[in-house]
Amino acid sequence: ARFANLLAGSGMTPAQASWKAGADILSLGATKNGALAAEAVILFPSVMNRYGELQARQKRAGHMVAKMRYVAAQFDAWLADNLWLDLAEHANEMAKRLSEGLSAIDGVRLAHPVDGNEIFVTLPEPVAERMRA
Repeated sequence: ARFANLLAGSGMTPAQASWKAGADILSLGATKNGALAAEAVILFPSVMNRYGELQARQKRAGHMVAKMRYVAAQFDAWLADNLWLDLAEHANEMAKRLSEGLSAIDGVRLAHPVDGNEIFVTLPEPVAERMRA
């Protein structure tokens, strides 16, 4: 779901981060990057012969969208003029900004470096207890 964030943060091309890195299938999620329930599965040439099987599994699992044009319209707008990468870059910047603010709080520690739009922190026990309540 965070393919766009990877690209925005690393400077890699889509090809470098997918099929050139050995991926056979890419799950391209747009929902967490500005779209409304829009996801795509991209098959690369190494597994194109399994398209029929994937389509059957998708149908059997109930994931066939009745109005596919609404999903396609979102992807059309999302991919146009690199909007998807602009949104991901903004999300990455906001995560970095939030992590800097959190790090300034006494006792809060980043569990991992922030290189995308996810932040993992370790909180002081009293703060964690209040959040659990």
